[in-house]
Amino acid sequence: MKAEKGKKQNIKTSNFDKMSSLIKDVTNQNLKSIVIPLELIEYAGEIQKAAFLARLIYLSDKGSKPNGFIWKSYPEWKKEIGLSQSQVERIVADFQGRNILEAKKMMAASKNSNASNTWHYRLLMNNFSTDFKKFLLVRAEENLGLEAEETSSSITDSTNINTFENTSLYKEQYVEKDVIEKIDLDIDSDLPYNGDYSNDLDVVSEEYPSAAPDAAFLSADFEPLLEHQIWAVNSYPYKSPKFITDKFKSYFTTGKGKDVKKSDAEWQLSWRGWITMEKSFGATQYSFDEEHLEIRNELFLDVCDFVWDYNRLLVPYKEIIKEFCKIRNFDESTIKEYLDMNISIKNLDSYFDCYFNSKEYEVNAEYAEEVDDAMCEYIWHDTSEELQQMKVYRFIQSKLLVTESDLRREFHWSIDRSISHFLRVGIKFGYLEQVGDYYHEKFRWITNAYDYGEAEISERIESIKNLLSKLGLNNYLGSDERSNIVEQESY
Repeated sequence: MKAEKGKKQNIKTSNFDKMSSLIKDVTNQNLKSIVIPLELIEYAGEIQKAAFLARLIYLSDKGSKPNGFIWKSYPEWKKEIGLSQSQVERIVADFQGRNILEAKKMMAASKNSNASNTWHYRLLMNNFSTDFKKFLLVRAEENLGLEAEETSSSITDSTNINTFENTSLYKEQYVEKDVIEKIDLDIDSDLPYNGDYSNDLDVVSEEYPSAAPDAAFLSADFEPLLEHQIWAVNSYPYKSPKFITDKFKSYFTTGKGKDVKKSDAEWQLSWRGWITMEKSFGATQYSFDEEHLEIRNELFLDVCDFVWDYNRLLVPYKEIIKEFCKIRNFDESTIKEYLDMNISIKNLDSYFDCYFNSKEYEVNAEYAEEVDDAMCEYIWHDTSEELQQMKVYRFIQSKLLVTESDLRREFHWSIDRSISHFLRVGIKFGYLEQVGDYYHEKFRWITNAYDYGEAEISERIESIKNLLSKLGLNNYLGSDERSNIVEQESY
């Protein structure tokens, strides 16, 4: 009995138990653990993303809302899984890009306070399950291929053929037919894709023969499309696309996969699969930064050149998005970011939802005049009420007299430069009048869209005169202004 008691006393306390005890002694709280499957870490690309996803999966069917949304404040994410607000925002943006998460601000009833407007999250479980399954299949096949390669260095050609056939059968057995048909449809369709291939990784085995009529061996000069390279550096900031491309080309031109044929679109998707599955970094942090910067600069210049070469006039945002997102499959938020970057270094400038060559504008008076004409045409000849510039004009009309600061407070900061252009061009072409720091519409150009009627015009002129008088500014609205109105109406 004594020996048995002594044996219990000699049991060694593990370091993990010591740490748990230390946490409890200092914080008076039990150890809080987060269970994250290794597969989820590899799928997400980093442990912080995996922690967020694991927590979201756990909570996804436990919320009180019937629509599947759960809500968490940033302090709650910090308390539960240790992520800061900036980390959560970055992770949410990534998962939204993968189309596995929906996030929106809604009213949430707090236990300790009244309803508040906070972020709600909904895991798109069907999309996630499909995407995660594809990831696991690709991962299983890579592991299968590595095991087969390590088994023996004396495998005969006939054995290689059998392995190829077995892998194909494995894929035919486990890949759902509708998934393969969906991928084939996305590859061959002429309809514009939305730039998100993350749900369409090449789940078909690398050795599985392609059914595409234009299937061919991988070219020795294969290069991933720029949109795929941008996706890679955004999704996997610690991987080297160049290093993985070299491995990819070596495998399919001189290595085990040299007999595989695919269409050009399939080769591009296959490369994305390699980017996702590659575990080795392939570069130092310095060369990562250098390589990624070079890829980003290429898109940066492409966006700038597109605007510069677009008929030397204002380029509508929808035309830029059509080119880069609907035709070339970039993500819209990425293109907007690169447009803003070009504006920040004054390659481009914006006028509401249009862009133009800022450098040329500064040095070429003829070009500047042409752009100003286009700006004028854009607001005073297009009276669509949903346009942002028309909303600015209507605000001026409603207030009678405004400052530029008034406009900037009323509208989003992103159109501050557009407001400055709007006021400058309005004065230049005689549609607005400036008195000191104040602006009002100039009653000299009357169309059906702006026709108040003679009595209302007189009333508005008097109201503006009174406002100017109260501000101590000279009042100039008089007979000349009225005669201009009459001339325009006669015309």
